[in-house]
Amino acid sequence: MCLKTKWTEPITIKEDITTWKVVKKDRDRYYSICFGSEYVFDKLYTVPQFGLYDLNNIRFVHQGLHSYLTEKTAMWIASSSRLQPKVALDRFILECLIPAGSQVYISYENYEYLKDKEPFGYFVESEIVSNQLIVIKEIFPWERTNTSRTVHHI
Repeated sequence: MCLKTKWTEPITIKEDITTWKVVKKDRDRYYSICFGSEYVFDKLYTVPQFGLYDLNNIRFVHQGLHSYLTEKTAMWIASSSRLQPKVALDRFILECLIPAGSQVYISYENYEYLKDKEPFGYFVESEIVSNQLIVIKEIFPWERTNTSRTVHHI
């Protein structure tokens, strides 16, 4: 997973930020989708530095702790048709906290998304990459079926 940003340097946040992370789950263990890193509750995860590269005046952040600024975005990413239905079934969402004092990059592609048939209607998709993250809990925004998800109204 790579985040595109306009920022040349990360910013240091002054207060805690709640975020949501899309993960895989296997026997009560949670793993990041791209690198397979395991996550447990109430542990502070840190990365010593961001993995960065620049291309055509856009900075890409490929190493760091990736999550989303809105629960709706995480739900959409986890259950969307962008994923094959069988793949989407093993996706879970963890509520996380980025503690004050952390450094972050926010997505270049923050955009408003509106589609009548999308179960979430209007939302802002914002990915964030931080150097610190605490996993708080798993959330269950949908009911699982064999091939799709039914989203509860939020």
